[in-house]
Amino acid sequence: SLCDWSSDVCSSDLAAVRLASQLFEDLSETRVLFVGAGEMIELCATHFAAKNPKAIAIANRTLERGEKLATQFSGEVMRLADLPQRLHEFDVVISCTASTLPLIGLGAVERALKQRKHRPMFMVDLAVPRD
Repeated sequence: SLCDWSSDVCSSDLAAVRLASQLFEDLSETRVLFVGAGEMIELCATHFAAKNPKAIAIANRTLERGEKLATQFSGEVMRLADLPQRLHEFDVVISCTASTLPLIGLGAVERALKQRKHRPMFMVDLAVPRD
């Protein structure tokens, strides 16, 4: 089960961590990218940071907010424009923004998967509506 029904704890941020744990045996060996820097990303980053991933990066529209969150989780900040070129570096990608347009297109995902060869990539969009 993805959620702890005994304590009624079931949130999409916690479910993302648990799903990633099912794909990757050891989350401390993963590189995690968060796209966005709002409350949901902060909650999700808190759960992932507790698993001590190899690296955390925050990509955000405004670098100032991204830097604040990256500092909180000892991570790096990157520009949204750099996503297509750097997507392949990450094992886990969690997105949650207010963008009305897709930020990570199919072409970028296909290129990233090709560059990763046979290594899996876990991607979740927590935004409503999805972007």
